[in-house]
Amino acid sequence: MDEMKLEKALQRIEEIVEKLESGDLELEETIQYFKEGTELVKFCTSKIDNLETKITQLTSQLGSVEKEEN
Repeated sequence: MDEMKLEKALQRIEEIVEKLESGDLELEETIQYFKEGTELVKFCTSKIDNLETKITQLTSQLGSVEKEEN
């Protein structure tokens, strides 16, 4: 899953939600989709957390550069 991109993972979560909401699945299928969905949510959360950290670091660096210029 590490190779998966955030956008792809979010798209797959949407597909899973649609399938789960349809109510046409057997119990075992429901459990499998739910498990896959929760793993994808964890993956997305981790990716987003990493991106937020990078943005915070870049913003901090930009602030330092602006202070040095003044």
